[in-house]
Amino acid sequence: MKTLIKATGMQLKLMVNKKEFQFVFGINLGYVLLTYLYYAFINWGQEISTIPAPHAVFALQDTSIFYDIYVNIVPFLVVFPYAMSFINDRQNRLLPLLQVRTGVKNYYLSKGIACFLGGFLTFFVPLVLNILLNQLTFPDSGITFIGDLYDINYDARIAGSNIILETDWAGMWFPELFIASPQGYNLLFAVIFSVAMGIFSVFVYSISFGIKKKIMLLLPLYLIIITGSTLDLLLFDKAPHMSYKVFFYLSVNTICGKNPMYIYLFFLTMVVVSYVMLSLQIRKDQLD
Repeated sequence: MKTLIKATGMQLKLMVNKKEFQFVFGINLGYVLLTYLYYAFINWGQEISTIPAPHAVFALQDTSIFYDIYVNIVPFLVVFPYAMSFINDRQNRLLPLLQVRTGVKNYYLSKGIACFLGGFLTFFVPLVLNILLNQLTFPDSGITFIGDLYDINYDARIAGSNIILETDWAGMWFPELFIASPQGYNLLFAVIFSVAMGIFSVFVYSISFGIKKKIMLLLPLYLIIITGSTLDLLLFDKAPHMSYKVFFYLSVNTICGKNPMYIYLFFLTMVVVSYVMLSLQIRKDQLD
C-alpha cells in the first residue's frame, strides 16, 4: 500500500506539471470565467427584479450561453490531463524502468488513480469557482433558472407536470435539494459531472493499452457520446420517451425522459471495461 501511495504521488506530481493538464484546466477555467463575465456584463445596471439568481447562471446549465459549444469539446478534453501517459511512457521507452521501480501492478493502478483525479480536478475546481463568483455577484432574490419563483408554472416545471411527451421520467432530479438550496444543487451536479469526467479519463487510459497513436485516443469516447445523441434523435418519438444523451444526465436542466437506470448502467459499463482492461494489462506485463 505504501508503494502504491508513493507511486500515485509521483504520478500526480508528473501530471500537474504537464502542459496537457494545465491546458485542460485553463480551457475549463476560461469557460466558466467567460460565462460568468457574459452574464455579469449583460445584467450590469439592470433592475434587480430582472437579474438572475446566483444559481441561474451556472456554467453547467444546459441553457447557459456557451454550454452547447462546451459539451461538444468535453469528450476531447478528458483525454489530455493524463490518459495519454501510458503511450508516452511506451514511446519514450520508460516502461521497464518505471515498472521495476514501483512494480507492475502499482505502476498501472497509480496511473489509473492519477487519471481519475486529473479528470475530476480539472473540471471540479473551475466549476466551484463559478458557483462562488455567481454567489458573490448576483442577488439571491433574482429570477431562478426555471423562471420566476411566483410564476404559476414554477412548481410544474420542477415536478414535470407540464410535460406533454409520454414519459415515465418527468421532473427534476433531487427536487427537494433544489428547493432547499439551489446552489447546493449546482454543487451536487459539479461533483457528478466531475466524477463522470474522471471515469471517462480512466476509460480512455484503459483502452490506450491497445492503441499506438495518441491521436486515436480522441475518437472512442467521442463516438460513444455521439452514438447516444444519435439514438436520442432516432428514438425521440418512441413512447415512453427516454433520453440517450449522456450530457443531459450530467447537467442542470428540466429535460424529461432521464432514466436513472440508463445512466447507471452506462457508467457501470465504463467502470467494468476499465477494470477488465487494466487487469488484463497488469497480468500480461507480469507474465512477460
